[in-house]
Amino acid sequence: MEFRKDPDTGKRTSLPGDSPLIVEAQDLRIVPQDLWEAVTTRLEAISRKIATDPTTGLALHRAHRKKFLLSGLLKCGTCGGNMAIMAKDRYGCSTRKRKGTCDNATSITRAQVEGRVLASLKQTLLAPDNLTAFVAQVCNELTTHQKSANSTQKSLEKAIAALEVKITRMLDQIEDRIGDASLLHQRLNQRQEERAALSIELETLSSGTHEPFVMPDLGLPMARWSGHWKTS
Repeated sequence: MEFRKDPDTGKRTSLPGDSPLIVEAQDLRIVPQDLWEAVTTRLEAISRKIATDPTTGLALHRAHRKKFLLSGLLKCGTCGGNMAIMAKDRYGCSTRKRKGTCDNATSITRAQVEGRVLASLKQTLLAPDNLTAFVAQVCNELTTHQKSANSTQKSLEKAIAALEVKITRMLDQIEDRIGDASLLHQRLNQRQEERAALSIELETLSSGTHEPFVMPDLGLPMARWSGHWKTS
């Protein structure tokens, strides 16, 4: 046991030493060990379920909160606060309810606001000009992704070929009894593990790049060309 003086209160406090003496005293146990472990496991499960949002730090309460199509996306037009479910399937200003600082007393049913938003999205996003721009952007993204995948594939093939050369040299040295055999075997195993890992990565990449992309039918005539899509 160590002692120190608290600089704020001036009182002497005790601290456990570097090697505290721990003695089991089963006769002093209040809760049986199996019950203690069961409670600890249960608390860990609950803490995982009721986690916190990494961006806001607020409890998520996943077991109680309902998620809707527009949850967290609606803002009050008067104060800019969040719109939340106030009554049965009706959105209202949460700032007005919590703080009373907003004059917006209007509410709207969830079905109405979702219907209006979806109708607006359909009318705006599916306009011919927007469709053309969307298809062009998708083609550009696919082309960029394909080039990146091809570049990565070539780099992996080059790295595997270099490892093959090193492995062959080590095998020749072991066969000719040149150098420390134990060290050579150790390095040989490392290079073989590296080659195996790169081969798995290359196989995964190769299997994914050959899958054709299927553009959904957005009402715009399109034709497939060279693994990509273009407007016709």
